[in-house]
Amino acid sequence: FHFAAIFLIFVGGFLPAAKGDVRKFGTCSFYKQEAVACCVIGELLICVYNALLHACTFKREDQAASVLRFFVASRAGNALGCLVAILFIPSFSHIRRVRRCGRRYVLIAFLGECLSVIGVAVVMLSYASFHEPAVVNAAEGGVQQLLNLLFAVSLRAFCGFGRAVTDVWTKLVSFALIAAGLALSAVS
Repeated sequence: FHFAAIFLIFVGGFLPAAKGDVRKFGTCSFYKQEAVACCVIGELLICVYNALLHACTFKREDQAASVLRFFVASRAGNALGCLVAILFIPSFSHIRRVRRCGRRYVLIAFLGECLSVIGVAVVMLSYASFHEPAVVNAAEGGVQQLLNLLFAVSLRAFCGFGRAVTDVWTKLVSFALIAAGLALSAVS
């Protein structure tokens, strides 16, 4: 069951990038796409982060305190990493122009980052209390995908802004495959 669960989650996760064509998974050109390659590298790094989070927080007597300590340390590391990137990586130098941005832009970005940080803090509790971090990561991705889709469609339909959502059926099938993989992983 475990291999089938991983397979379903993998196919479901990459289906939108393949524009619904599963045959593309068998080509090198699919994995050479910048978005796919960056996603794979990013997910590998996130897996390491999640394993560290799980090791530091799972079933600790002081679980809430250990999650808070890890959260604070990881956010401090995140801030330090961003600062180093901005100061020492030439391709990031354009970020220094942020002071030329309008207040509305900065306010929206700040609000978005605050919501993201709160979301990370809440999800950390899930990693700390569930025995298998890979399942939590897949569930997080599946729920995020569904909510992003619903949010984008709703904003476009009711508020009239945002770009049109394309290939909705592929994205729904993608979510269903991920959900089926998660259900299978829970059985195994």
